[in-house]
Amino acid sequence: MAVEPRWLGIEALAEALEGPARAAREPLGLPAGAGDLRRALQGAGDLLQRLGLAEADRDAEGLRALRLPAAAGHRSDGVLVTSDLEILVAPGEISARDYGRLCRLAPYVDGDVVHRHRLSAEGLRRDLEVGCTDAAGWLAELARYGLPGGVRDSLREWGRSAARVTLWTGASIVEVDGQFSLLSGPAPEGARRLPASLSPQARFRAEGDLLKVAEGADVLPLRALLDRVGERIESPDSGLCWRLRAVRCSDPAALLSVLQACCVGPLPGAVEAAVRAAALDAPVPVRPQLQVALSDDLFAALRRDPVAGPLLGSRIEDGPGVLVSPDKLPALRARLAALGIHLE
Repeated sequence: MAVEPRWLGIEALAEALEGPARAAREPLGLPAGAGDLRRALQGAGDLLQRLGLAEADRDAEGLRALRLPAAAGHRSDGVLVTSDLEILVAPGEISARDYGRLCRLAPYVDGDVVHRHRLSAEGLRRDLEVGCTDAAGWLAELARYGLPGGVRDSLREWGRSAARVTLWTGASIVEVDGQFSLLSGPAPEGARRLPASLSPQARFRAEGDLLKVAEGADVLPLRALLDRVGERIESPDSGLCWRLRAVRCSDPAALLSVLQACCVGPLPGAVEAAVRAAALDAPVPVRPQLQVALSDDLFAALRRDPVAGPLLGSRIEDGPGVLVSPDKLPALRARLAALGIHLE
């Protein structure tokens, strides 16, 4: 018979650790803080519970005890999908990869011991934008007791609303059983023709660090792209707006090509710099330089000197200064002195 895991009280643990903690604080002159130790233990316990590594007992003052999670098989794995579009899942009950998609499809609402998520049309659109398909089938495999019929119907209707059809000049498209396909041959007898209003592909414009999309544009294909380089914020005017942020990507050149194609006008330098920074694997080094004031004629002459030339850096624009590396200054000073040019 399996032994029930024992509870470990936070209060008792704080008292047991207070002696060693006091001994560590006194040589450093730090004040006593039993309350701080208790709060730190409660914070650590909260994290362990969220990771599924411990079970917690709580009261009005917060977490009061911890124990190891019950043995495997104590509950059946999987999420609980309710008919009112809510999803209940315990920490650690599904894989991190599945939970990541779940948070995108059904954003987190609240909950501690059990997390509550809610399906929405916007969540399904985000799922479609990143290339995921068959949300209903994926959820059905993840759910303990299957997927309610009303949830399937909602996902299907949201998917139809988010669907987009690309039209080519001279092509006809027919819908059969909810699926669109190109029509081969003449239209069926009695088919109803629908006028199509073609709007141009949505594009964004940059205003400083803000990336804006005009109101009324079809932004579904553009949202996933702008989410990669910006943080969605409330637009100061009509339309949608993102604020430029640091970018993470594996292929900056490919991302820049797509951004330029979707940008109104040249791609701003700030956007390109943020994307190219994703390829940096270390901080950019800063090296000090000295400035030596030389006239244009003297600089040109010394550039041709085989000794002084390699020691000189580039000329500063709009000024007589020439950059010189500090480690090259002694050699440059000696060479210029030999030519009758003395530095301060």
